[in-house]
Parts: sequence; structure tokens; C-alpha cells
Amino acid sequence: MSDWSAGDCVDHAITQSDLLDQLVTVEDGFIILKINENESYEVCIAHINSAEDILKFLLQILEKKWVTRHLVNRFLSLACRESGIKLYHEDGHHAVSSGVGR
Repeated sequence: MSDWSAGDCVDHAITQSDLLDQLVTVEDGFIILKINENESYEVCIAHINSAEDILKFLLQILEKKWVTRHLVNRFLSLACRESGIKLYHEDGHHAVSSGVGR
């Protein structure tokens, strides 16, 4: 059992969110995932033209040993926002076709 209060949990969540804002950013037309002080992984937003493109970059990112689910979530959020592409329709159904039945 944790000794954290509800306020502690909120403060921790805000700190984590602030850290993600620093680790995954948008600069000069690129989504930049900072790996460490000297390295980063960059995705050119101009190369994101469809939901399939987002998923292609996501699969590349998931191959990296340094990636976390929080970085993935932040990347997806920024990729969708910056490209104007939705991965889900308003009705909640996937916007990306699985290709099954084609």
C-alpha cells in the first residue's frame, strides 16, 4: 500500500506530463523524441499523409529499445494533431483498415 495522497498522485502526474512535453516535441516541422542529451529520433511531419503513415512510423519507433508506452502515446497524439489525421472516426471505429477481406 502506498503512502501517497491524492495530491501527491496529481503532482506526480503533472510532473510526468511536463517531462513528456520535454521529451517529445514539435520543432521546425518535425516530431522529435529525445533519447538522451545528445541523441534524438525525428519524424518529418510532411511525411505523414495518412493514418497508415502514422502507423508506419509507430512501428519503427516501437522497434527502439529506449521507447516507453508514454512516449508512444505522446508521439501518437502529436502525429495526429500536427498532421490533422484521425486514427478513429467520430463513431469510435478505427479509421485504419486492416486490409482483411480485400
